Amino acid sequence: MTSLKIFPVTFIEGSFIDYQALPPAKALQEILALLSAVKKVNGTFISLWHNHTVSETNEFIAWRNVHNEMIKSIAQTFT
Repeated sequence: MTSLKIFPVTFIEGSFIDYQALPPAKALQEILALLSAVKKVNGTFISLWHNHTVSETNEFIAWRNVHNEMIKSIAQTFT
C-alpha cells in the first residue's frame, strides 16, 4: 500500500503532429472532445506540450494558437 497517486497524461501534442498528422484545427477539436470527456467523469485534464511547439516560431504559431485556445476552454470549463 502506498499513498502515491498517478495522474495519466490526457494527450501529448506530438501525437497529433507526428503520428496522426492532424492539422491544428482538427487537433483542437480532438482536444476539446477530450476536455469534455474528462469533465464528465470529474477527472484531471493533463496535457503535455513541447517547448518548441508553443514557441513563437512561424513553423509552430498555429500550434501555439491551439494551446492558447485550449487554455481558454479549460478556464471556461472548470470555473
